[in-house]
Amino acid sequence: MSRARLLWLPLLLALGLGRVEALDDPLRPPGAIVQQKLAPRAGAAPRPVLTSTLIADGRRLAVINGRQVSVGEAIGDAVVIDIQPAQVQLRRRGRTETLRLLPLEIKQPAGTQSQ
Repeated sequence: MSRARLLWLPLLLALGLGRVEALDDPLRPPGAIVQQKLAPRAGAAPRPVLTSTLIADGRRLAVINGRQVSVGEAIGDAVVIDIQPAQVQLRRRGRTETLRLLPLEIKQPAGTQSQ
């Protein structure tokens, strides 16, 4: 091999020989990851994913599939019927569906025990 080719070889190996992979964004909200991995079937509506709730000053808002909604608003073929701090209930075709945020864990100070 010529000397010029030997100089390019480490660079090509470092770049993966042209192979490109998508990198996961560690700062992306968990709901976005779940929504991406649960891709809908062809022609099917995307599954609703709850990413945030806000309950303050008499307002109850939620962010579902990147859209801000309140009680009574529609998300696809479902209607928001209740918004709680860690979950939202939807009514779809006469059935209730509950969307949850990440598991709610209550941390205790070191040396204390929960009862």
